[in-house]
Amino acid sequence: MANEVTASFSIAYDDGLQERALEVADRIFSSAGQRVTCLIQTVGITEEAVLLGDIASIGPFAIVNLDPTNYVEVKVATAGAIFARLAPDVDADGKGGWVAMTRLGSGAQVPYMIANTAVCKVAILIAEV
Repeated sequence: MANEVTASFSIAYDDGLQERALEVADRIFSSAGQRVTCLIQTVGITEEAVLLGDIASIGPFAIVNLDPTNYVEVKVATAGAIFARLAPDVDADGKGGWVAMTRLGSGAQVPYMIANTAVCKVAILIAEV
């Protein structure tokens, strides 16, 4: 089977003086390993590995902060560089800070997360390449 993953994003900016937008719609990917992980992970105030399940090589993925108060940082590895700061989900509508990419590089195949101030829940979807 092929073309198991469909991904899209859209970001727009409009301050009344200037408008900018960038989007990719319906990008199709194949998953050679045909493995996917989708879960809610509890993240503490000490670094924790992202729960990958059976995923050996991270392809398309998304992480969304579900905590209404605290932010979560995502790192390339334990004690590694922070590559994303996920803002709180202040309205508790599932639209907290997020990061989504088509594929992680070789230096970030075991990402870690750390919550700021208190334990947070994050939604994760990862497909294997």
